[in-house]
Amino acid sequence: MCKVIEEMRKEEREEALAVGRAEGLKEAALRMLSAGKYAMDEIAAVLGLSTDEVKKLAAEQGT
Repeated sequence: MCKVIEEMRKEEREEALAVGRAEGLKEAALRMLSAGKYAMDEIAAVLGLSTDEVKKLAAEQGT
């Protein structure tokens, strides 16, 4: 029983970290878009996102 609970906690931590990383990448992309110094493909390459994801963020931001 303990091993099952430990595994569940481990999975929850990993999921929380993944969500946190995704939010951090989104925030970084938005800052780069706001700076106006980077092309969308550059942002995607630097942050490891797809160009489509960056375009979606830009559209949401109104850039």
